Amino acid sequence: MEQRESDLAIVCRLAHEHLSEGAKGNDVLRRLPRDFRSGVDEIVKDIHTSIEVPPLFANSGGTLSFIFRKLVGYQTQQNHHQPPGRLQRFTSFSAREANTCDNFHAKRVVCELLKTWACCSPGAANDDSINPEEIDPYLSFLRHLMYYHDRWSAKLWGSDAFMEIMIQTIRKLESLKRDTADARQKYLRVLEHIYEASNELLDHALRVTMLVVSDQHAEFEQLVTKEGPMTLKLLSQRASDIRNNSQFWSSDLGQVLHSALVRADPQRFKPTGTGDIENATAARVWNLWTDELRTVKRYEYSSVEEARLVFEQCRCCTVLVGPEGKMQEKSLAAATSQMLSKVLQEDSTLRELNRRVEQSLGLQRAALGLPFHEKVTAIEDFFEQTDSANGSADVSEAPNYWHDAVSKVRDAWMAGQTDASGVAELFRGGKKVKWIEGVFEKESKCSDFPTIILDLSKTFADLLCCHKEVMSAVRGMIGEGGSKEALAAIYALRQRNTITGQLDGCMQRFMASANLLHGFYEHMFFESLEGNKKIKGQTAPMQRLYFESIRSCGKIRDDILTQWHKLGLQVTDDNLAEEAKRIDMTEKAAFCQLMGMPSPTLALTGGSAAKAQLQLPDAEKVQMSQSPRSDAGSPVELAPAPLVEELKSKDKANESSESGDDLAEVFR
Repeated sequence: MEQRESDLAIVCRLAHEHLSEGAKGNDVLRRLPRDFRSGVDEIVKDIHTSIEVPPLFANSGGTLSFIFRKLVGYQTQQNHHQPPGRLQRFTSFSAREANTCDNFHAKRVVCELLKTWACCSPGAANDDSINPEEIDPYLSFLRHLMYYHDRWSAKLWGSDAFMEIMIQTIRKLESLKRDTADARQKYLRVLEHIYEASNELLDHALRVTMLVVSDQHAEFEQLVTKEGPMTLKLLSQRASDIRNNSQFWSSDLGQVLHSALVRADPQRFKPTGTGDIENATAARVWNLWTDELRTVKRYEYSSVEEARLVFEQCRCCTVLVGPEGKMQEKSLAAATSQMLSKVLQEDSTLRELNRRVEQSLGLQRAALGLPFHEKVTAIEDFFEQTDSANGSADVSEAPNYWHDAVSKVRDAWMAGQTDASGVAELFRGGKKVKWIEGVFEKESKCSDFPTIILDLSKTFADLLCCHKEVMSAVRGMIGEGGSKEALAAIYALRQRNTITGQLDGCMQRFMASANLLHGFYEHMFFESLEGNKKIKGQTAPMQRLYFESIRSCGKIRDDILTQWHKLGLQVTDDNLAEEAKRIDMTEKAAFCQLMGMPSPTLALTGGSAAKAQLQLPDAEKVQMSQSPRSDAGSPVELAPAPLVEELKSKDKANESSESGDDLAEVFR
């Protein structure tokens, strides 16, 4: 005789079938087994029922609040908050008859699944906050469940209104889905999701750039323990714990990364020691550079009095840098004997410290679009260079200055000046490496570690710059939550091929550079583990954080492109062009920025004329610079590590570093 499938087994099977993808956060679902093999009591013992109505639902008029109260009323009537009664525990000896205890628990579990979703959903109190895609799994689950109506209709108790409650819930969810599935609001949510995902991608890219080959993981671990994972928002704050008493930000790698942040977004990441005239009233910072027993450190102070007091108390080689440039320097020669001064080699120490300070100031000047100079010691130098640059600090007008400044750091590494490079010992020096690229058409390539490491900072700067140009305008368009502004933003982004062109191009180049370096990193990492060694200067928690970040970069990029392509299938250019005419003047500047047109005036006409006026060159005509080490076909996910063919010290004769990518022409 055919064995009857229990009612609770049906509920478990349908719940996992419909809710596994769209309802991963449901705690009740996690407790239900996919394969029903145990007894009923064993499965449901951890699923408790409460008939309390939370304050959030008590007086709310939301749909989920109504459903929750209906379910609680039904469960109160059926005593779901208590164990099954004596009659309900009766078990039939027939394989084709229902087990009333099993039926009791099956209905109770269905109610708990819905109640848990209602409590955890963002739209618990307000229907406008719920995502229509969140409703689909539960609606599909309940519809399928109703096709087992022969299991749920009560034969002994006429007061069991389970079927009626479920039908009411289905109708309420259908109505809620219609109300929340307004196309315009849906487009707005997609743009907001892309904006948030892009911000998250940048935070992960920052951690990848900082952690992959750094030898200051102990410093980062202390900061992460106190402040949480490093983010751009945290870095943009003038927090003393971030750059105070820091070895990383005084190292070559830290200086290059800081200048990359300044180059991409000088408004958020204020330059120091370069004469920030335009923001003279903003937060001003005084830096103190010290050489403490051959360890270069950097301190930050918010007042000149505090900085001078510490400067006078220092008993080591010290350089004081103000907002306008280098202010003072001192050694211990005046306080020590001449013989002791020679033993301590103070002259060479102070000379090296000055070189590092001047390198930092030069990198930041170059990041602002000013020529790189070896010595920047006074505000007059800044005035002179500002006049020669016509008072502009726009990176797009002089994109090669920063690349030239980074090349000087690369040349120093190639010459063996790596004591304060900030790079782990295994990756220091002019080591030449080879690898194989391609799947079907394989190609041998070669480079050196300094070029590969610094290219990662270059591509990160380009990615951050592109995000600032694109997403700041998108945020300006959707900041008020208007649907017509969201549609106009989509139109501008589509016409400029911004998401799949400029932004994706920057994401690809960063991922190609990160994956290339990651391949060599894993080669050295696994080789060290095999020899029961560790990469000097790195810690396991920060290595895990780095690995999680580089994996997340590829996933977030795929999510951004998937959401954008889905959006492209749902709305046409003709509809978008009509909405673009209706945007307010307050959002018109952001719209012009997205379209790359002069602001604030923009004549918009209807029909084909509007399309002809707003149409920009096709994607194929938009020329994007390609990195010499990454082509359009490079894998952008966490692909298998490149094959390492050779790892040896580089000869003195070496090719000069090639300049990185620049996106200035794309937005001009």
